[in-house]
Amino acid sequence: ARLGVIVTVALVAVGVGLLLSRRPRPRPPRVDGMAPGVVLFASRGCDSCASAEGAVRAAVGDDYRLVVWESDPDTFEHAGVSAVPLVAVVGDHGLEWWAEGSPSSARIRRAVRRVSAG
Repeated sequence: ARLGVIVTVALVAVGVGLLLSRRPRPRPPRVDGMAPGVVLFASRGCDSCASAEGAVRAAVGDDYRLVVWESDPDTFEHAGVSAVPLVAVVGDHGLEWWAEGSPSSARIRRAVRRVSAG
């Protein structure tokens, strides 16, 4: 009886793992036409957006563009952004780095440095 329970639990764990691994991967935002720099896509009332904005400010000060869904839905649609927060680093030749969620200020700073050095 114990062996049956162990096997069942193991099969359920494998099944859940397979389902989670099949989630569609997020698509990078389309940033054609955007000026180089850091862009934060956010929405009002989004707690994790406030956290992401804090990380962006810690990384680059006030030198970033904030795109708020409620104020600029056309930019969201053009960029294909479907989840917030999303932080993008745009270089002279387009998208250089991006992250969904609230990346650390250190990750953002590294990405900006790589783009500046390149």
